Amino acid sequence: MRLFAKIGLVLTVLLLAGIAFVAIRPPDLLRIGGAYVAKITCSSVFVANRDRQEVVDVDIFAPENPLLNLMRVTIDDEAQTVSAAILGFVAERTAVHRPGYGCTVLNRQTAQTLKDRPLPPRLSIERDDVAAEWPAGERVGSNIDPALSALLNDDELAGEGMRALIVVKNGRIVAERYAETIRPGTPLIGWSMTKSVTAILTGLMADRGLVSYDQDNLFESWEGDARAAITLGDLSAMVPSLRWDEGYATVSDVTRMLYLRGDMAGFVAEQSLVPGARPGDIWEYSTGFSVALITALMNACDNRDEALSMPDRLLFEPLGITTATLELDEADHFAGGSYLYMAPRDWARIGWLLADRGRWNGRQLLSQRALKWLWEPVSQSNGDYRQGSIWRVGDGQMGDNTPAPSNGTFPDLPDDTAWMLGHDGQSMAIVPSEELVVLRMGLTPSSRNYRPQHLVTRIIGALDD
Repeated sequence: MRLFAKIGLVLTVLLLAGIAFVAIRPPDLLRIGGAYVAKITCSSVFVANRDRQEVVDVDIFAPENPLLNLMRVTIDDEAQTVSAAILGFVAERTAVHRPGYGCTVLNRQTAQTLKDRPLPPRLSIERDDVAAEWPAGERVGSNIDPALSALLNDDELAGEGMRALIVVKNGRIVAERYAETIRPGTPLIGWSMTKSVTAILTGLMADRGLVSYDQDNLFESWEGDARAAITLGDLSAMVPSLRWDEGYATVSDVTRMLYLRGDMAGFVAEQSLVPGARPGDIWEYSTGFSVALITALMNACDNRDEALSMPDRLLFEPLGITTATLELDEADHFAGGSYLYMAPRDWARIGWLLADRGRWNGRQLLSQRALKWLWEPVSQSNGDYRQGSIWRVGDGQMGDNTPAPSNGTFPDLPDDTAWMLGHDGQSMAIVPSEELVVLRMGLTPSSRNYRPQHLVTRIIGALDD
């Protein structure tokens, strides 16, 4: 018995030593998990104003990751910070909210340091008549189509975890549906739909002569080597040929960038070219490339205040988008690959701008040249991706952001159908020939194999009847 007692004592000491080591020097995977929980909770509470208990129970604990179930979350309303740690003390990470600019994961800075750093006030965006019919205002109702509403109310077509569905036809909302706890004005994260917005901003800046699609020498660290030839267009098309790992469930380049690095674009700029490749050779889907793209756009502005107001001035204000929050990293660069929050009706405004061929309120906001660039297929992706960070095909069986090779089983979709897609089931189908937009947002892991094409096909069929 004394032997077993000694063995038990040794095992206990080793276990406690292991816990102490992990608590003092947690591995990157645990630190990423803590940062993810802190960031998502912070944005959901302070940006989206959602019920915090629902956020923890549904957004954090429900996803299929056992690590997240061990997290303990602390919300400080006065400081507007959220901290998360495994079992309450291992790998603690913190995110801080800065009004107007969302939540930022702390890496090298403190919450007070970030809060003390001055940020320009956001533009005050107001609509002439909020009671006007969408998209000029927020009134929806006179054009609601009962047949389309019935399709949206089909839970199988809507998909598990649905939070918002909107159908826009001929510039009017003709059907919409929301989850019980989501309101029309609740800002929701677009994840990778943010990339398409970053590409639109590129087109708007190019229209004004502030940048060019073939602009190179984007970062000082690239001067004097082959990376200097990477252009804005290469980043948007995902063909800079930089080495990159976009895996979301592991310690990868994208998770390191989002949760372990304060300067996201700086991390992307550190990446080397794929051996033997030149810029433009290889298509590789990357959140980092969109982060680098929007940072290059910011660098093209005259000063920091202009850079931080650029999305408001060029896009959100002209469209009357009042709920947008494009979040910042510690270096005050926009996280232009994933962290844009907007109310569903504002996301639909982005879709309608594209579906109506760049027109807004009777004027051409996006030039035909910019539209051609946005819609141009990227040959290195076998044509499945477009220059403007837009997909030719909808979500498929190949992962969160990798659609099936073709529309395949959806031959009824018009040839000009294009998609804005994002993690966890965000999608927006844009069909200019039908003057149609179908937005679907939610929390739907890829393992559910939800495909929005079923819903869009049924909607088009109903409209043709």
